Amino acid sequence: MRVKPSLPKEGIPPILKAENRFLHPKFGWVSITFHPQGLPVRHVVTHGGKRVVGSFPSIKMGRTMPWDSFGERALIHWFEFDNSRVGYLMQPHVLQWSAAGKTYTYVPDAISEGALDLTVHEVKKIHPRVHDAECELDRYAMAASIYAFCGLGFEIVTEGQLTSNAAKLLNYKELAGARFTKFGLAEELVVREYLTAVGEVVMLSNLIAHLAGMLGKSEAVARSVIFAMAVRRILAFDLEKRITPVSSVRLIAPRAPSMRLLNFWENAND
Repeated sequence: MRVKPSLPKEGIPPILKAENRFLHPKFGWVSITFHPQGLPVRHVVTHGGKRVVGSFPSIKMGRTMPWDSFGERALIHWFEFDNSRVGYLMQPHVLQWSAAGKTYTYVPDAISEGALDLTVHEVKKIHPRVHDAECELDRYAMAASIYAFCGLGFEIVTEGQLTSNAAKLLNYKELAGARFTKFGLAEELVVREYLTAVGEVVMLSNLIAHLAGMLGKSEAVARSVIFAMAVRRILAFDLEKRITPVSSVRLIAPRAPSMRLLNFWENAND
């Protein structure tokens, strides 16, 4: 199930607040409640117990993001390293509505922001339609209708869909390993000036050699710096294919867009 957001004419979803309450034409009063600081609204125990759980220190969000399934972990990796996603929250809000005399409460696995969209995500080991979970699908269909009404997209993805590309997973692993590599304005200017001079796209090996030479550092250090810049959305790779020395590196000029909606706790929009 995938529902694209019904965006306003200007192409920008409505500004979010911690408390969002509105009248839906089919379900009456509906509420979408976020944690005031964008933290998970569903507590995730990241140690002990029989479930596989953990957390991921996010550069993109500047905080640790919890996960309580391999599917959620794969979702975080996609959000973190894909340039189409500018921000995300895990277990982000409580959605409440009523239908046919019954009250429904739903906490999705994640919500992510793109340049022109805001999408709610539910990740499953097996898609509900495979085991004919009609009641579950009905609940998701109602939630999708509510999200579409207020300009949000909705999708159900499976763990298999998120982990089917081995090259992408290996790229994520390399980017994750380099994401805390430190660099400053000098390193960024060297890369920006070089890429601008050659047309904003260059072969990775050439960029590594140039950066190492300019900084007087090893090519291994230069490679880590370049990968860290990719995590910070200064540079971009085609992550669908394995990153190699001959891979193209693209400059995101002037900079990748930043969050406008999912950092609502920083915005005076109440």
